[in-house]
Amino acid sequence: MAKHLTPKKFDAALREELAAAPLPSRQLLPAVQRHGYTNAGTDFTLRLNRRVRRGLLAKLLVKGTNLYLLPEQLLGAERQFDLTDTAARLIAADWLEERGKEDLARLLRQAKRFTCGRT
Repeated sequence: MAKHLTPKKFDAALREELAAAPLPSRQLLPAVQRHGYTNAGTDFTLRLNRRVRRGLLAKLLVKGTNLYLLPEQLLGAERQFDLTDTAARLIAADWLEERGKEDLARLLRQAKRFTCGRT
């Protein structure tokens, strides 16, 4: 019988995998499955989106792909700037670049949409 991954363990697995860099769900699923997660497809996407709505994850739409990241990787930019607005995302990208987060700043500039929490 397959081992069930509790919500706390699922969150811990997500945090561990997303600690280094933002990942699309197609790369995140195999990483979480290594921790014992057995479901795939729609259930996995729903669990990710539920965490985005609760503010535990952030989601960027970049070049037609949803990238998931931890909100703390934004160094507080989501609190200082309204990242749902395109102009504010560009300002936040400059702000992040000044703080040494060039890769994340590049993704913010390319993003068509940002979601974190209920917006």
